[in-house]
Amino acid sequence: MEAQVELEAALRCYGQGLGWEHPKVAWAHEGIAQALVAQQKYIAARDHIDQAIHIRQSAQMSSDGRTHVAQELER
Repeated sequence: MEAQVELEAALRCYGQGLGWEHPKVAWAHEGIAQALVAQQKYIAARDHIDQAIHIRQSAQMSSDGRTHVAQELER
């Protein structure tokens, strides 16, 4: 549960600092989803996975998305 609290804080920071469509926001959503699955909160976990998928798909579809995603993978 402590990890979830930290990931939720990271989600807010990443979203506010980098923008809500940034790949690090997707990473935070995925981490929160994993924490929720561990707590057997599957519906809430699904919401976070859906958000992560949306962000990743949007990044891939944008003209500069491939470059952006590649840069994030290098970090």
